[in-house]
Amino acid sequence: MFKNQVSSGISIFVGLAGATVLTLLSALLMDVVTGIKLFTLDQDSRLFVEQWLEANSSVNVFSDLPPEMQGNLNQNVTGLFELFIPGQYIVASASGAVLSYFAARIVLGRMQYELPPVPAFSRVSVPWYVIWGLISGLGLTLAGDYLSIPLVGKIGKNILFVLFYFHLVLGVSVAAFFFHSIKLARPFKLVLLALVLVYLPFSVSVFLMLGVIDPLINMRQLPEAKG
Repeated sequence: MFKNQVSSGISIFVGLAGATVLTLLSALLMDVVTGIKLFTLDQDSRLFVEQWLEANSSVNVFSDLPPEMQGNLNQNVTGLFELFIPGQYIVASASGAVLSYFAARIVLGRMQYELPPVPAFSRVSVPWYVIWGLISGLGLTLAGDYLSIPLVGKIGKNILFVLFYFHLVLGVSVAAFFFHSIKLARPFKLVLLALVLVYLPFSVSVFLMLGVIDPLINMRQLPEAKG
């Protein structure tokens, strides 16, 4: 794709898709050939989760939970970790693919190889139909839970898990665009940035909302996103 001057967006997308497919196929192949279950927690991982829960329980992190939830906390948290193992593989492999792409750009750039331009992070955009990913994830989750088909529900939940990070990054891009666009003195911008870090849970919610809404209404009015 570098040789054929394919756009950076398509190159990254192909890299993400390829890394995701190969990662999942590798995990399934390991299961079939060696019997190693990569989609379930092994004994060491379960022990790590138990130690993590004990460490947090000792400082009363879970003291506000209802008694019925505290009684099954170990089982529930272990099940949650196990539920999202496929999604964690996908997020990790996708992150590796993006880093590999930009590492390759650095190497090729130093070799004076002509490369297609990469848009600024604050101008990253995706087409509106990515919303079908959320619709599919929600639909499969509801169908799996309502029809008592655990596999379907697990697939839907992992789609939503992966899209959480996707839309979060996109939302940060939207926020960065407006952060650079607003006319405020530098000290005020630094205070605003500090507030974002202090109230991080709220900030993440805002970023996620921006990442979901922007493909639909193109809040930044980017010309490349109008088609």
